[in-house]
Amino acid sequence: TGVASMAASKEFAPMVAAEARERGFFQAGRKAFVADGMAYNWKIQRTHFADFEPVADLLHVLCYLYQAAVAVGRGAVVGTVRGVAARVLAGAGQQGG
Repeated sequence: TGVASMAASKEFAPMVAAEARERGFFQAGRKAFVADGMAYNWKIQRTHFADFEPVADLLHVLCYLYQAAVAVGRGAVVGTVRGVAARVLAGAGQQGG
């Protein structure tokens, strides 16, 4: 589920929580809050989804690693990150069948 808005984090967080309540997410047996690495997302998790497991979105993590490797000029790291990203996008990271 996704919620989009141009509102500031303070106004956006209750919108996300309301959508999660509407969809019954708070009653789930297993709960995860998936977000990129932005601090305001983790504040939303702590304040509105405290019993949800915080999970960093892998694609964003790979993008941040790639940008950092490019910035410091580490060609080997850039290649490794590209390879991991390609495998993830191809579904190599899927569990189960």
